[in-house]
Amino acid sequence: VEDIPQGEEIGQGVIVDESCSVEEKAAWKVGDSCIARWSQDNVWYNAKVLSVEVGESYVVKFVDYGNEDTVIGQDIVETVMEIPTDSFVDENIDQTKEEPKVKSEIVELNSHEETPEPVPKAPRPLKAESFDQARLLATAVTSA
Repeated sequence: VEDIPQGEEIGQGVIVDESCSVEEKAAWKVGDSCIARWSQDNVWYNAKVLSVEVGESYVVKFVDYGNEDTVIGQDIVETVMEIPTDSFVDENIDQTKEEPKVKSEIVELNSHEETPEPVPKAPRPLKAESFDQARLLATAVTSA
């Protein structure tokens, strides 16, 4: 307080550049690979941006499962390191810190008559919520 000359206010003459922010938001584009939180179970999954909606929301396709959802900006990130620490993360997301990019690709069936390969057994026991999620995903895939 002693260093402030009399008659001047703190911050006087300071120019604030509001174009620079501490936390820059990603400008997502159609086709961008990302990691998004599914609204049905609050788990983070590999995804791809299908469309950019009004406001800060995006339609994404969860590439490992084939379902789609509209997510808000805070539920879409580029790297696993941006996911909040107390979150649930799908087993298909590479959680190594060395390689932050999403490795999944969209898998599409050529026709509705084609049946996908059987899914191998889970390497660990599934939680009760996983069965509900599997039913929702199966419904979404068969109706698509």
